[in-house]
Amino acid sequence: MDTSTQNQQTAGERAVTLLLKKRAAGTWSSSARNVPNPYRNAMDAKDEHWQNYSHHVIKLLHEEELNFSGVSHEELIKGAQVLDVGCGSGIWLAEMHRDYPNGSYFGVDLFIGDFTREFQAVAGNDKLLLLEGDVLKRLPLDDGVFDYVHQQQMVPGIPHGKWPGIIRELGRVVKPGRYIDLLEFDPLPLFNGTPDRLCNEWTEFLLQTAWTTIDLRAAHKISQYVEESGLFEEIRVVHRTVPIGWDGLVGDRWKLNYRWSFEARSEIMQNLLNLSKDEWDEFAEKLLESWTQARAFINMFRITARRRN
Repeated sequence: MDTSTQNQQTAGERAVTLLLKKRAAGTWSSSARNVPNPYRNAMDAKDEHWQNYSHHVIKLLHEEELNFSGVSHEELIKGAQVLDVGCGSGIWLAEMHRDYPNGSYFGVDLFIGDFTREFQAVAGNDKLLLLEGDVLKRLPLDDGVFDYVHQQQMVPGIPHGKWPGIIRELGRVVKPGRYIDLLEFDPLPLFNGTPDRLCNEWTEFLLQTAWTTIDLRAAHKISQYVEESGLFEEIRVVHRTVPIGWDGLVGDRWKLNYRWSFEARSEIMQNLLNLSKDEWDEFAEKLLESWTQARAFINMFRITARRRN
């Protein structure tokens, strides 16, 4: 394609052309092998900003009741043993400690970031313990310790076939008769309108590249894994559809959440697509516009369950 023709293309046309060229060249799968899964690497400031913003948008969806489930307000006020698996930036722990200061809080992640350690210094080491650990293996925690085990937004970091083991591990560390609470979403949008070619090509791109080892649709099956484990009862599922860029405040906020996620993943995507920062920003903005026009939405699931005695 000559320069004059390229300049005449719209941002959307350039984005589709880019993805088709990558597919035709057969570089997707080979490039993907060299792209780290961001969920398996240390966070930077952009990751922390995105996670903190995402947390507050999800609270908006759940009418401010994100920070507890199963365990009653009275129990939390009195003081409960609480674990956050994949604690990330620490924002969930920070707000739990603010709202229920008598509890004891534990956060586990592959890497403990500066934001989380700053919170630990404020809360005091007797109130918050941060541990590096991997839920795909064995958490560095004893059996049956916690009243409430929370996990959120882990789907993009979990390989195929690993969810049943994760559920068993959460069941190991929660006390009999107490609760686990998982909040996960399907990151691949669906559409109430007619998606354009960019929408379709982007979904195909994700499925065939850096996330080939990840079950991006796992959120739909987590309640099944919880039931099949045989460890839990009183399993409750709350399903929500979340608009991207339409249908009022929530849609606007979720679109901005994706914008921040694209910014946090900018370097990875630039390397994968061989784009400059400006080119990636233009690409991401056009994709968000396409999603809005096609009335895109995602599926979000909250699963709570009580550990059998």
